[in-house]
Amino acid sequence: HIYFNWWHALFWAAGLGLAAWRFFRKKLNFQQIQYIIIFGLVSFWLIVVYGSWNFFDNIDPTKITIGNSYLRYWLPSFVLATPIIALAGVALNKFLKTLSLKIVWLVFFFMLFSILGVWTCFYGEDEGLVHVRANLWRYESIAESVLELTPDDAIIITDRSDKIFFPYRRVVCGFENPDVQDALETMYFLAPLYYYGVTFPHEDLIRLNEDTFAPNNLQLRRLESFDNESLYIFDYIKDETSA
Repeated sequence: HIYFNWWHALFWAAGLGLAAWRFFRKKLNFQQIQYIIIFGLVSFWLIVVYGSWNFFDNIDPTKITIGNSYLRYWLPSFVLATPIIALAGVALNKFLKTLSLKIVWLVFFFMLFSILGVWTCFYGEDEGLVHVRANLWRYESIAESVLELTPDDAIIITDRSDKIFFPYRRVVCGFENPDVQDALETMYFLAPLYYYGVTFPHEDLIRLNEDTFAPNNLQLRRLESFDNESLYIFDYIKDETSA
């Protein structure tokens, strides 16, 4: 929260500090004390329930983006913090002597939250709306290409790209799932079988074919690449020993 919404966290902490100072000086009324208690209980519960374990919503676990689970789960706390943030803003405004300085401060205060909020929403790293729109266009282009390369009854195995092809193709998730790998030969004889995912280096593809697919008389062959991802097709290798 501090890393992603630093401006929010800064005024949130300042507002809580000011509220504590007023409480000890008996300058908070009963309704304000009730509100802060509710805010504290809700925040404490959310932090204990969701802050006690790790979520990796991004492929890169070091990235904290707008799509991070914590930002959704802690949203009630963020909303309840709004009056506390306003408390800090109003208190700082009272320290200014002239009307012009007060107006400048209020404009700066609202612009700070507005600009940073809009920037985060639209241009936030990886998952801002501008990035999401670009990704959707990319996925649409990939879907069109893959649908042209695969027949209507094809089965596509994938890990994270199921939403790109479903419901236009039958999709199986979990390429590394042992149950999926055990069913590869069965699926191959039901319909044309493909895999879509991150492009394998040549050496890894050779090792994967030898160690994983050869026992099922299958081989993975790359058909088309899309940036760092590729569409592969499964080919059947005749078992010469049985022949």
